[in-house]
Amino acid sequence: MPAMIVCPQPLAAEAGLEVLRRGGNAVDAAVTTAFCQGVLDPQMCGIGGGGMLLVHLSATRATEVIEFHPRAGGQVRTEMWEPIFLKEAADRYNYVVEGGVNDAGYQSVAVPGTVAGLALALDRHGTISWPDAIQPAIAFAENGFAVTAGLRASWTSELSPDQLPMAQRIQVTPAARALYTNDGRLKELGEPLVQADYGRTLRSLARDGARAFYEGDIAERIAADFQSHGGFISRSDLSGYRAEVGAPLESTYRGLRVVAPAPPAGGLPLLQM
Repeated sequence: MPAMIVCPQPLAAEAGLEVLRRGGNAVDAAVTTAFCQGVLDPQMCGIGGGGMLLVHLSATRATEVIEFHPRAGGQVRTEMWEPIFLKEAADRYNYVVEGGVNDAGYQSVAVPGTVAGLALALDRHGTISWPDAIQPAIAFAENGFAVTAGLRASWTSELSPDQLPMAQRIQVTPAARALYTNDGRLKELGEPLVQADYGRTLRSLARDGARAFYEGDIAERIAADFQSHGGFISRSDLSGYRAEVGAPLESTYRGLRVVAPAPPAGGLPLLQM
């Protein structure tokens, strides 16, 4: 069957391609690739984030969207930001508040959905096992990989003038500083980036299942860390998280059917364009 894998990192694409070569389907490859991307593109995605997966089933011609967007913790209140609001960000994508607490650090993080979403996708439509889907990412995390030109450039590139520069962003916490720098000096092109803690977490998920992220020891450590540093993620926020299955938005373009995820994803403006 003809297939295409599109993702930023070639190593992640190769991992997904290997799944297809072994007889896996598109969802098997997508889940495997996504886990690898989280390791290989650590500032762009990962098990601390969220997203959505649009699936079209050729046999039944049905289309669905698996949604696993991050959600605000239960301690967040809409009115809490008004007293510290400063302005709309220059890139018109974000807002600037005092201290930049919505941009970087513990208060900028919502309840992650990636693990739940990928698990639901594999459960509904996959053919390979959960541990098999995670194993390639474990290898990249534990064995490491050479810092690529793209990754190194992302650390030194400018973001919006109203956002914390990436070179500072990846040193916001002592753990991040130890991971991405050598005593404060950014790792150079070609240097190995080993993410041993990430590898251990992925091994725990592979062994204990996706709910371990939301209800097990991992959840306990996440909640304790956030609560001790002024974050808004609690044990109840994690245990209550569920990915959801919904219908996509639909329109036509020159006689073709076009589907896209509903808000808060960007499907609506895509269809409008």
